[in-house]
Amino acid sequence: MSEVPQIGRNPIYIATLFVFVLFQIPTALASNFGMLLAFRFLTGLFGSPALATGGATIGDMYRPQKQSYGMGIWGIGAVCGPVLGPLVGGFAVQAEDWSWTIWELMWLSGFCLVFLFFLLPETSSTNILYRRTRRLRKLTGNEALTCEPEIMSEQMTPKDIALMVLVRPVTLNFTEPMVCFALSHP
Repeated sequence: MSEVPQIGRNPIYIATLFVFVLFQIPTALASNFGMLLAFRFLTGLFGSPALATGGATIGDMYRPQKQSYGMGIWGIGAVCGPVLGPLVGGFAVQAEDWSWTIWELMWLSGFCLVFLFFLLPETSSTNILYRRTRRLRKLTGNEALTCEPEIMSEQMTPKDIALMVLVRPVTLNFTEPMVCFALSHP
């Protein structure tokens, strides 16, 4: 959905991180193993867009000659969570109980949500162009102003949007070996 010009990347990041933070509460308060598994699944589902679209955001931010550096730094951050999480969580469990690690994750994620809400700029060039065109139409009153993303979206049917949002990622998984192997080897 972050590739749709009218949506952009930020609403996806902010909305899914908000739901991720909210689902930490029932996860920490889970009274049985089934509830814990269900809410951990949901937090993983809503936490995954940051990993799935992070590379695209890095690609938006850096020119091609410097993208490998940005991807390397982003990759270090993506790897440090699973590496440092058990270390920090082990001390928290020892000092309090198992749910304390979930509360820590909620606090950290909540801080990131507030930080990103106010400071994360939109990086999708098609969304930036779309919003700029809407702003210029409003300022000038000239309804004839259009941009390429608007022209392309006018020609798209709901089927085309569904194919782009739902089918393309699955197709990439099976047609691009690097994507397939990256998903199967964490």
